[in-house]
Amino acid sequence: MPSHPSPSKTDSQTDSLHLLYFGELGEQLGLQSEDLPLPAGCQQLGDVLAALRRRGGVWDAVLGQPARFRLARNQHWADASSPVQAGDEVAIFSLVTGG
Repeated sequence: MPSHPSPSKTDSQTDSLHLLYFGELGEQLGLQSEDLPLPAGCQQLGDVLAALRRRGGVWDAVLGQPARFRLARNQHWADASSPVQAGDEVAIFSLVTGG
């Protein structure tokens, strides 16, 4: 009987996005990072944000205010129209305000 290698962590990551939540945003969401299977039809970061907002509650409230955070894709600043594909790292940063 031939043996089949089991999927490695790297294999499963290529089908998903690695999301990072920084600052106050991470505190509000109660999560610092997660691996998210790439939602069907997601081609831009805005599509990913829409999928996260569909979780409802605090997700919708926090991510529904794009003026309060910045996005990065694979460690480069990005915006909602930036393309996204499986295997990408997406970071969402709270904007820091002060007086």
